[in-house]
Amino acid sequence: MKKLLMICHSFPPVLDVGALRPAGFATYLPRYGWSAVVVTPKHPDVAMGIAPEQTVFPHAEIIPSTSWNPVRGAMKILGMERERFRQFHPVSLLNDSSDPPARNWLAFKIAKFIYNWLWIPDRANGWYPFALREASRRIKQGDIQALFSTSGPLTSHLVALRIKQRTGLPWVADFRDPLVEEVFSPRRRQLQKRILAGVLRAADLVIMASEELREIMLAAFPGHEEKYRVIYNGFEPDLLQSIPKDLPSQFTLGYVGSMFPGVRDPKPFLQAVSELLAEGTIPRDNFKLRIVGPSPRFCHHLVQPFGLEPVLEAPGPVSHLDSLKYMVQSHVLWLVVPKPFIISAKIFYYLGAGRPILGVAPLGGSLDQLLQQTGMGVTLAPEDIAGIKRVLIEWYRASTENRPILRPNPEAISRFDRSRQAGALAQFLNELCHHVTT
Repeated sequence: MKKLLMICHSFPPVLDVGALRPAGFATYLPRYGWSAVVVTPKHPDVAMGIAPEQTVFPHAEIIPSTSWNPVRGAMKILGMERERFRQFHPVSLLNDSSDPPARNWLAFKIAKFIYNWLWIPDRANGWYPFALREASRRIKQGDIQALFSTSGPLTSHLVALRIKQRTGLPWVADFRDPLVEEVFSPRRRQLQKRILAGVLRAADLVIMASEELREIMLAAFPGHEEKYRVIYNGFEPDLLQSIPKDLPSQFTLGYVGSMFPGVRDPKPFLQAVSELLAEGTIPRDNFKLRIVGPSPRFCHHLVQPFGLEPVLEAPGPVSHLDSLKYMVQSHVLWLVVPKPFIISAKIFYYLGAGRPILGVAPLGGSLDQLLQQTGMGVTLAPEDIAGIKRVLIEWYRASTENRPILRPNPEAISRFDRSRQAGALAQFLNELCHHVTT
C-alpha cells in the first residue's frame, strides 16, 4: 500500500471542524490503495478543545509533534490571563479599522499588538519547526510516495513547501478557505498573498473545497488553472446511520458548530424565534432551542436579549459523534452563512443527518444552490425575519401533524460521501505519481 504523508494542524481528537476533512481522507484512502501518515500537534491550541474519547484510525500512522504558541507565551510573560484576550475575536484584532472597546481598552491594544506581530502567518507558526522535524525524520524511512497538506492554518502548507524543496515529493495542497480576506490589515493581507503565491507555484496539485473557492483563488492568483481541482467536504454515512433517529418530544431547532456574532450573526434568526414564541404561534412548553459547540455561558449571553434563555439547551463543546447525535435528534437544523461563496463544512453533516435545514444566508449563493440541488431545505436572507417565521411555522405544523417536510434528492446527497471523496483524492494522487515517474 502506498503511503501519503499528511501535514494537518487540525486532526482528531481535536474538536474542530477543520479536523474532519483530513480525518475522512485518512479513514477511507486505504480502500483505494493509500494509507496515511499524519503529522499533527500533540497539544494543539484550539478553541473547541479535545474530544474525551480516543479516535482510532486503524490504517493510519499518527505522529504527534510538539507545538508552541507564541501568543500564549507572550501573554504569560506579560502576566495577562488567556480569558481576558478571548473576548476579542481575531477578526477585530487583525483589522486596522477596528476601534478598541470602551472597556478593557488596554487589554485590546496589547492583544492586537501580540496578534499582529507574533501571529504571522497564523496561530500555528510555533508548530512549524517541530512539524518539519518530525516529517523529515519520517521521510528518511524511504516509503513515502506523496505529500499532502491542508489549511487553514497556512503554516501546514509552509511545512509541506519546505519538504517539497528538500525532497521533490509530489505535493497536493488542500484549501478549505480562501485565507486572503478583507478583514486582515493591508500589511497582513499583502504578506498572506505573497506566501500563498509561493505555495501555489510550488504545489503539484491544488485542491479546493468548492467550485466557488476555486474561482476566488483563480481570480486572486491567475496562471495556475491546470493545477486546480475540487473535492467538496462531506460526511460519513455509516456513522450517521448508526445513530438512533429518536426525536425529542419538544420541537427542537438545532445548531451545531462555532458561532461568531458580527461575522456569522445569528441575531435575525433569534429575533424571528423570539417573536414566534411571544406571539404564541409555537408554544414555549413545546419548543427547544439547541446550540451545540460554544460554551454554555456564551450561549446564554447570546440569547438573553431575546428572552430565549428558558428554552435554551447549550451542552457546550462535544465530541464529533455526540455532535452528530444532536444533529440527527433535532427536528430542524439551522445555520448562518455571511457570504455567498461560503459553504460551511457542517452543512454536509446536516445533509447526512437527514433533517430539514434552514439557512440564513445570501440568496443565490453557494448554500442556497446546495439546498436546492439536494432538496434538503431553504435559504432566507438575513433581513427576511418574516420569511424565517413563515418557514418555521410551516415546519412546526408539519412536524406536529407527522407530515413530510422535504423531498430530498438521494443521488445529489450521495456526492458528499467521504468514501467517494477519498476515491477522488486517490485518483489524483495516482495520476500525480505516475506523471512524476514518467
